[in-house]
Amino acid sequence: MSRSILLLVVLLLALWAIIRAIRTQRFSLKNKVALITGGSRGLGLVLARQICAQGGKVALLARDNDELIRAKTELAGRGGKVFTVQCDLLDSAQIHSAIRQTIDRFGKIDVLINNAGIIEVGPLQHMCREDFERRFRDAYPGRWSHRQYLLDWRQNRRPAYGPIYSEQVCSRWFLRCNSF
Repeated sequence: MSRSILLLVVLLLALWAIIRAIRTQRFSLKNKVALITGGSRGLGLVLARQICAQGGKVALLARDNDELIRAKTELAGRGGKVFTVQCDLLDSAQIHSAIRQTIDRFGKIDVLINNAGIIEVGPLQHMCREDFERRFRDAYPGRWSHRQYLLDWRQNRRPAYGPIYSEQVCSRWFLRCNSF
């Protein structure tokens, strides 16, 4: 009985390893272009490091130019192909310009990572309704604007491009993936 259980466990592990390898090869980030909002520090910078390490190219958007320069220097020092644009996501003209500049630089955008936002830190009982309203007001209009602009850009191109994979950071470590 213990031999059959051991055999079953080994077979399940082998199956898991095969499925994981197939999934990893199916979507490689090599030569993909990722646009990362809030990409100059924190989780955005961590994701940029991972994409560059896998052979991808990154365009980082953030409000603070000094942080963008620091992030670009770090990533380029590791061999990454990096483009930075100072951009406020509350201004749709800046969003459209940043996307256009990224496309002009790299020729495409394959992955959109919506990471920019405000992090409210503190005990829940000390937060008020305005804290939550500010979080949604600042984060979501810009995310809609650049998604829509990218959709419009891609629909007007022939031949049609494949889907853009969009990662939206919904809370500190939770990612929701949707393809459009």
